[in-house]
Amino acid sequence: MKLKTDIYYKEQEEICNRILAILELDHRNSFVRSEIDNNEEKQQQIMDMKPEIKKYFACAKMAAFKPNFYVKRPYMSIVRGVLHTQGYNIVSKRFLATIDRNVLRQSIRYVITRNEEIEEIEEID
Repeated sequence: MKLKTDIYYKEQEEICNRILAILELDHRNSFVRSEIDNNEEKQQQIMDMKPEIKKYFACAKMAAFKPNFYVKRPYMSIVRGVLHTQGYNIVSKRFLATIDRNVLRQSIRYVITRNEEIEEIEEID
């Protein structure tokens, strides 16, 4: 029996690229979680992809697809699951954002790299 990754590679890569476009990565290939948390349109765009993701990806390990399982941020579960399946690494770092002059808010910055890029970097060292 063939795996979905073998059968639907092209479709999976297309979905992955659409998710990356929704996230609007900055010049460091990163995004800040609070920006997604505060943008319901982006959240909904990701959640609207759920049936398509279910068709083309193995979703057993993605918490957002488990019945009777509470997930605080299902859109982030989908993002992490899809990107991980496609060979991306997601590294989270604490991030302090200035809201007003003297008010700081803590969030998380996610830096996204492809596993192939990491292997190339290791080969150079």
